[in-house]
Amino acid sequence: KYNSKPLEGGDTRLGSKTGNSQWLRESLQSGEGMNGLEEKNVDRIMEIIDNLKPIADKLQVTLAQLALAWAAKNPNVSTVITGASRSSQVTENFKSLAILPKLTPNVMEEIEKVLQNKPKQPTDWVSRN
Repeated sequence: KYNSKPLEGGDTRLGSKTGNSQWLRESLQSGEGMNGLEEKNVDRIMEIIDNLKPIADKLQVTLAQLALAWAAKNPNVSTVITGASRSSQVTENFKSLAILPKLTPNVMEEIEKVLQNKPKQPTDWVSRN
């Protein structure tokens, strides 16, 4: 739901407000919603969202489903915690589990190229020569 392209309706904050992500940009610029975000550059955040959208479209999933599935598939994430204010959002969140098989190594690499936030793996001092 968070992209800069106009949306047609929808039962989301994005669909019910301005029809695009201007409200998200303004919210981030005000500092609201920035807690816990490593990336603080609003333009970069919006660029990431825009660049993830074609990947989600190709997989025929929403950005929210892609994000949850990516987190569940990511070996550096131990727990995925979701939030919802409506039962329809809970249902939508659970649909992300069906996406896991679509997240092939190639798709994960494509996502990584957009995010550019892959953690460095710790040095394996035991195996090192």
